[in-house]
Amino acid sequence: MSSSNRDRTASRPARPRRDDEKEGIERWIAHVFAGFAQTTVLGLPALWVVLQTPYIYVEAKTAGIAGYAATILAVGTVRGGYVSVGHPWPTLSASTMAERGGSFQFLRRAALLSGTLMIATYGASVLDIATGSWVLGIVSAAVFGAVGAGLVPHLDRGERRWTFARAGYYAVGLGLVAATTDPLDRDVGSALSPELFLFLVALCLVDVVVALRD
Repeated sequence: MSSSNRDRTASRPARPRRDDEKEGIERWIAHVFAGFAQTTVLGLPALWVVLQTPYIYVEAKTAGIAGYAATILAVGTVRGGYVSVGHPWPTLSASTMAERGGSFQFLRRAALLSGTLMIATYGASVLDIATGSWVLGIVSAAVFGAVGAGLVPHLDRGERRWTFARAGYYAVGLGLVAATTDPLDRDVGSALSPELFLFLVALCLVDVVVALRD
């Protein structure tokens, strides 16, 4: 190899390694970062509802932070295959949008992650208030978030029984929000709370209806 070729080779920037080329803690961090991106972007409707929570403001924020963090870590761990939950993590990518029904896969994931965050936040808030223990609220939020993330590979499946299971999952999350925050009352919380809550309801309904029609 000539000196000029060696110089060009030496000066060429290294190609960034893909997630599947990384090893050890670096690989896990890459998957957790992907979990952070999915949970934050696709779970944004639920996160916004949590931020606007009236009445149980402190309990919801505390549980919301714990549930959010646990969901991110669990998504990254399951996505990387470090813990088996019976099915591999269903991947989403830019090419997914090009597939038939690809946009609905993103919609379903948004509904599932939002449902997980709602259950983790408001389920734990109820336990916090009922027992008077903020420690139990934090721990239960983390458990609900982690378990919910572990259920995603099952709930994301197309069989009719899993569609009904998703419907029940959504109903629990939305029911907890409705029971604890009165989301349709414009006089408390954010003026956009009714629209945000109804958007979550619509998101979940569209997923279930489209899945049942297929």
